[in-house]
Amino acid sequence: IGTMLLSQVGVGDTNSWSAADYDPGAFTLLPEAGLILVPFQSWSADPNASGVQLIDLGAGTLTARGIISQAQARRATVFQNRVLSISGQDYLSADISNQDDPSVTGSLTLAWPVDSILVAGQYLLEFGGANFDQPVTILRVTQTATPGVLATQWSLTNGPVLGAVLQSNRLYVLEGNGPDSSVVIDPILGPVIAQPLSWGRLRNVRQQSSALAATMTLNVIDTSQLPNLAIVGQATIAVSNLPSGTVQALWPNPNELVWVGSLQQSWFGPLLGAAAAGGPLMIYPGSWFWNSGGIQMWTFDVSNPTAPALASAFTVATNGWSDGGAAVATNGLVYLSHSHWNFGPIPVLQPLGVSPPLPIANHRNSIRKQTIAVPTTPVVPANFSWREGSYLDVVDLNNPTAPTLRPAVSIPGPLAGVSRNGNVIYTVSSSWQTGQTLEALAYDGVSAYQISSLPLGAGWNASPLIFGETVFTAQSNGNEYTTNWLASWTLTDRATFAALGHTTIGSPINALANFNALL
Repeated sequence: IGTMLLSQVGVGDTNSWSAADYDPGAFTLLPEAGLILVPFQSWSADPNASGVQLIDLGAGTLTARGIISQAQARRATVFQNRVLSISGQDYLSADISNQDDPSVTGSLTLAWPVDSILVAGQYLLEFGGANFDQPVTILRVTQTATPGVLATQWSLTNGPVLGAVLQSNRLYVLEGNGPDSSVVIDPILGPVIAQPLSWGRLRNVRQQSSALAATMTLNVIDTSQLPNLAIVGQATIAVSNLPSGTVQALWPNPNELVWVGSLQQSWFGPLLGAAAAGGPLMIYPGSWFWNSGGIQMWTFDVSNPTAPALASAFTVATNGWSDGGAAVATNGLVYLSHSHWNFGPIPVLQPLGVSPPLPIANHRNSIRKQTIAVPTTPVVPANFSWREGSYLDVVDLNNPTAPTLRPAVSIPGPLAGVSRNGNVIYTVSSSWQTGQTLEALAYDGVSAYQISSLPLGAGWNASPLIFGETVFTAQSNGNEYTTNWLASWTLTDRATFAALGHTTIGSPINALANFNALL
């Protein structure tokens, strides 16, 4: 006995999937109602779709009807003339009297995503989304005593949230909206389309945008009457490129808000190769972060909260990129650090009509050497090395409309923080042999001099937290992570690290942060 296909329907578009692909329980067959319910998600161009597809079940026929929109729908069933659908976030009831245009008549929030959080007295301000099926970020307010009970929520519609900070009963939120990609110029490949790295930030995927130009919007929100929120001021500025990932908020002076973020970077491997037909293999170094946009600082005057205004936009380290170090403000100065990679020495094979890039001078901080085995005789020797250097950047913002950059200073590793009014800086250096080391250096505005060092162990630990004159460190016993310590230190006048406290933690510490004097 053979089988014959009687009918079929598509669910979503060519970039869609369903839990029913791997879990039969997600496929709801209701012969009495003549209906099939299929939860699905679809990565469409614009907009993205997610929800429950209604399918009419006839005598040998299938007919796609309407869609009940719901983020990450999991299961659905029918009750009277309603479809009840559940996801990991909410529970919906939809009227299907018109199956081609079902309408949601009720919803109950079960849980919500939280990507970042701020503490405002007895309240929590929680930012969740945006992701591919939730194009806006939701700001939710709950009480610290009952964090599972939603007090109020807002939709932020000017793009994904890049950063947020609380100051004096005001919440400052920076949103960014712009094109899906930008063009970077590779010295060998020429123009290349690059996607923003922030699309892959944690679970937070930037919604695809059809915007022709990039903009950032600063919202000033009154939090004095929590859980109620009220926008008191707003400013939108045009930018050449959105920052990659989140930005950090700093207050170098009262009423002076600075956002610090890395501009888009080209992301290629350190080697690129191509073989002409019948010819030898060509090897040359690719542009590993070669075309970084540097680190951007946007300074806003917020002395009048109803009319925040951009004071200046300033770029640091256009020949490098953010190294993941801390950004710190004190006495009108902003301290940050950047990394710079330099290839060499190696001849570069150029395509016809392309001039070779100029060599980049750089201090030797570390050298890594790699040998590439190739099946044919290469045109260029395959042994090469590249150098990585870390540099301290200090920007004077005492005149916020005209920032002044001090000369970059070579430092052992990314910046971890500052103390003693900016006269002492801390860095974290890494070695394949000894692991990580916290370095304390004296900074006189021109150079940095080592004062003391504190080994952090052979494992890769959370970056130290500098809080006033106290240094908090997290350490584990190598790669086993069976013993994990949280310790506090201070730098004495005798240029040594003195232990203040020490405790054992049951699991490895991934990050250290300060929430209103809570660690």
